Amino acid sequence: NKERKKEIQKEIQRIEEDATVEQVTQDHNEEQQVKDAEDAERRLAVLAKKKEKEAARSAELERIRQDAIDNLAGKPDERELERVKLEERLEQEDDLMIHEVPADGSCLFASIAHQLLVVLNLDIKAEQVRLRVSEYLALHADHYEPFIDYTEYGSYGDYCQAVTQKGFWGGDVELDAACRVYQVLIKVYKADGVIEFKPDTDYDHILRVSFHQSLYTLGAHYNSLIKRA
Repeated sequence: NKERKKEIQKEIQRIEEDATVEQVTQDHNEEQQVKDAEDAERRLAVLAKKKEKEAARSAELERIRQDAIDNLAGKPDERELERVKLEERLEQEDDLMIHEVPADGSCLFASIAHQLLVVLNLDIKAEQVRLRVSEYLALHADHYEPFIDYTEYGSYGDYCQAVTQKGFWGGDVELDAACRVYQVLIKVYKADGVIEFKPDTDYDHILRVSFHQSLYTLGAHYNSLIKRA
């Protein structure tokens, strides 16, 4: 009986040790999963920033090249033409003027945030606009996924996550999501016309932003618009 008890105690000790090892391994795996997720998010942010810099440099080099060609051919400056046409449109249609926002990769979201402050008296940061838009896109994948080329991000979910990262440039998709998130009409003024993004329901307010294709050194840019004093 004593021998049997010793064997049972040894077996219990072995089971407890195995359980401890298994728990330690599980804890380590969970910690690694968390670390991997954090690393993936950081990598996503780095890739978004790298893409922004590469796009900006390519756009600038192409602009410099084209300016040189145009100057040799005696053509008018494209940026100046855009500036004049846009200012004329702003003055004629709604008597608007440009409120500049930083060209830091968040210009679209910063412009929307400024409009929400001016029009709705909502003190919201660009980062909050990014988050709301990202959440809306994630919840409405059936509506937006067919229109987005997300191959460089990995998946549609990765694209939605990238929207939250500073340096991710927003465009028409994000404008459409923003108008639905805040239930407003968003008017985008360009040198060659005005584009409207409308929510599904009735709206009482209008947000106005400008789009500049060539005016800024870093390439495409958005600004907020305000009424002339």
